[in-house]
Amino acid sequence: MLTEQAHILVDEFAKALKLAGGAIILGSVIVATVALLRDGLRTRDWRSAYPHYRSDIGRGILLGLELLVGADIIATITAPFTFESVGLWLSWWRSALFSVSRPKCKLRVAGPGSGP
Repeated sequence: MLTEQAHILVDEFAKALKLAGGAIILGSVIVATVALLRDGLRTRDWRSAYPHYRSDIGRGILLGLELLVGADIIATITAPFTFESVGLWLSWWRSALFSVSRPKCKLRVAGPGSGP
């Protein structure tokens, strides 16, 4: 009973982290765009405002993605093992291990004197 409550609590925490990551990405794009418009309109130097815009968006995306990855790791670690989840993992592992593709054409080895 206690483990089910802990799982529900951690699952809700992971969902909140996902929501925060998405909100940070969206908010950083909005804030960076407003800053770009403000700086570009004020100085009329759009070429120097653009690199700042890119770095601001990059920082926001990086922070948001860190939260999203953390939420996925938490959700994966705390996911309960069921026959279905273990079966899906084993199925993926088997297909990744044994799906070696063979070349579709035969390679010819040129002997001496068979060049162009």
